[in-house]
Parts: sequence; C-alpha cells; structure tokens
Amino acid sequence: EGREAPGVLRKAGATLRDAGELGWRLSVVSGRRQRTDEADLALVAAADRLIVLAGNGDFLGAVASLAQAHLDYTRAITLLERRVTLTPNSGSAHLALGRAYLDEGREDEGYAELVVALWLDPANAEALTGLGRLHLGAGRYAAAIQALTRAVVLAPAAESVHALGEALTHAGQADEGRRRLEEAERLRSQAVETQRRLRTAGMLALEAELHVPQGRYQQPVTAWPQVME
Repeated sequence: EGREAPGVLRKAGATLRDAGELGWRLSVVSGRRQRTDEADLALVAAADRLIVLAGNGDFLGAVASLAQAHLDYTRAITLLERRVTLTPNSGSAHLALGRAYLDEGREDEGYAELVVALWLDPANAEALTGLGRLHLGAGRYAAAIQALTRAVVLAPAAESVHALGEALTHAGQADEGRRRLEEAERLRSQAVETQRRLRTAGMLALEAELHVPQGRYQQPVTAWPQVME
C-alpha cells in the first residue's frame, strides 16, 4: 500500500547504500505524501554523492526542500547556492535562493537574487511579490504597491494580495486596502481546499501505481476515477 512505500525504500536503501536512485525515489514519495520523516535526512546527508547521479539543478532544489522541511536552513541555502551555480540562467533557481536568504534575514542577498530572477523572467509573480514585501518592510510603500500590483495582475495569490492590502493601507488608501485584505482571505481559503484535494489525489494515485505491478487491478480501477474527480 502507499503508506508502506517509504519504509520499503528505506529498507532497500540501507541494504544497498550506494543505490542513489533509491534515495531519489524516497524523496519523490515523500513529496507526494506532503511529509518527511527523520530518516529522510539521510538523503540530505548524502546529497554530495547523489548530485553526481542526478546531475541537475532540480535534484538540488528537491533536496534543499527536504532540508528546509527539517529546519536545516543553512544546508538548504548551501544546496540552493550550488543550484544557482549549476543553472545560472534559471529564474526559479534564483527565486528559491532569494526566498531562502530572506527567510534567514539576509535581505541584501535576497534582494539581489530576486532582482536576477525578475530580470530572467519579468513575468515572475513570485519574484515581484518578494520584492514588494521587501519594499513594504522598509516602508517604501509606493514601490511596494507598484511591484505587488504587477504580481496580482499576473497571478493573484493570497500572499501577494494580502501584502498589497497592507501596502495600500499604510499608504493611506484604507478602503482599497481593506478590500484587498478580504480578497486575500478568500484566496487563502481556496488554496487550503486545493491542497487538501491534491494530497488526497496524490495518495490515491500512488496507491493505484503500486498495485498495478503486482497484478492487482481492481484497486486502480476504483482509485483512478476518484483521482480524476
């Protein structure tokens, strides 16, 4: 069953310690389950060796996410810096590093990475949101409103809309600010429901995939219509 997959992968990894693919599959399963366990830290510890196996920035980003899930922010930043070095023209790589810097209070470095991300992808709503929040925190409300308005137009999300509401309120536009804050709450509720549905669909899909190789077809036949719904 789906809940047994991580245990099986960890047992196999302990037996075949050089099988980097098993570690990678464990990280994929953990991501689908939307959770990690202490045993998953072994993947983070082995990242230097597994990078050679994967050979791409996506792997570094995935392992950095695991490190962040276990509050190992220093390790995550190191991995994200290596990702940027490996893929310097990736806007998403610079964005992830910039957000990690900001989470650690390294605002100047975070700002620089967000600017690069935006330069590589001018329509990056997440980068605009990050820059807008930086301006908001520094009291530069006009600049914050400009960046956050662009972010909301491109891809309205709870974070950007809420920050725009705060910026408008601080800038003296109380009515518009209140309207944006109320909109942000609606978006946040929708996002929670979407994540609940995605987690449920992910678990059903994983269980269906695990039954097929063993010749048990009734379970997938039952599960896939639920996933599509």
